[in-house]
Amino acid sequence: MPQVNACDFWRWLTTTLRGASSHLLEPNQLPCFTSPTKKGSGMDQTTSDQNLHKFLRFKTNGRDATHARLLALDFANHYTQNKWSLKRWKGHPKFTITWERAAGGKAADGTPLMEKVTSKPFNQSVIERAIKTEGSGFIGALNLPELRPNWLDASIPIFMGFHHVDPDGGTVKMQVDPSLGPKFPLRPMLDREGVMEVSFQKSLLLNIAEQRKQAVDVSRLGTTNPWGFLTTLRTLTSEAVTMIDNTLHQLYFKAQYDPLPMWKFDEVALGPRHGSRIMEKLKWVYAITGVHLDARDQTAAFGFIKAVRNHFAHMDPPCMCITMEEAADWLNKIRVVGELNWKIRQAIGVPPSLALVELLMQPEVEFVPIYPMNRRIPQPPTVGYKAVCEEALARASSTKGKSSAPETDGLLAIAPTRGV
Repeated sequence: MPQVNACDFWRWLTTTLRGASSHLLEPNQLPCFTSPTKKGSGMDQTTSDQNLHKFLRFKTNGRDATHARLLALDFANHYTQNKWSLKRWKGHPKFTITWERAAGGKAADGTPLMEKVTSKPFNQSVIERAIKTEGSGFIGALNLPELRPNWLDASIPIFMGFHHVDPDGGTVKMQVDPSLGPKFPLRPMLDREGVMEVSFQKSLLLNIAEQRKQAVDVSRLGTTNPWGFLTTLRTLTSEAVTMIDNTLHQLYFKAQYDPLPMWKFDEVALGPRHGSRIMEKLKWVYAITGVHLDARDQTAAFGFIKAVRNHFAHMDPPCMCITMEEAADWLNKIRVVGELNWKIRQAIGVPPSLALVELLMQPEVEFVPIYPMNRRIPQPPTVGYKAVCEEALARASSTKGKSSAPETDGLLAIAPTRGV
């Protein structure tokens, strides 16, 4: 199979298509869209992949200014226990807060030694500037404590790397409290090599932020890992849906076993946890807290990402097709799903987590064609994901038996490899 670079590929494609409206090619007739590695050059194939054109990029090298402003408003109100608007915060004198943190070591009575810390002076605009420059590190820059409700965010993976048996047959055990109240019946426990975690908020949000960056980085077509981009999108959509599902179930169990003041838990009204559509579970927020979930745009983006996740998970229909323009839109919708997590937190009355800040502060993604000066047309509904989604299958079924010739103008068809 010949290897060509991007420019040579497009010359080949233009020459191949010239004078004909439709072509049927075997996959082994297509050139490999990679940069050739010169023998003895010391350049491995991974380095060669890095030389390929990236079709996606972040719009700016900085952080998202709009999210920074609103995150700063949320944090400023939580730190000062206010509910002020941006207008009221504008030009307001700065606050300081004093809090305690572990100093290391223990006192004579066995309690941990603590030290008092005073924050730097802050108001909404000070926090906003710090978030723009430091991201989730703004708390360190301003000597502020991490606002972390234990029942929702306090977790890291806990590992046990040994199995010890006493002479009497007993074992050393590790147990972690899920922080969902003393009545919650489950207590994760290990007595041998393993890992446990009780809240996946941090790990899910950080992984989504990392995978989103990874999707931009691997948006090179024709690399030595042709499945890398699709695999990243598949993982990303799955993690995004799981993150919302996880948040709703944490809310459910907290309301059931250790509700906050003014919360209400009606198991019949909430409906079953299993077998219910996740879009219906979003109604749990109002049913439990009495606060409406004001998230129309975020819910719409989540519904779309969930449909894509289902397609990736079940491969039903059994084909996939994505333009890079659509991929950019999907990655931006992923961040909007992060906003849905934030909206749920606002309804519950808890602040954004630092992991959520990392996701929300990522810039938007945009498509970058190889030849930006070339003419482009709007993407038609017969191209990309719109050609393979469930709605496309329904449209095709509804027109069954009617005379509707498939689009063939300028079509380059690729035939499956024939078996023996």
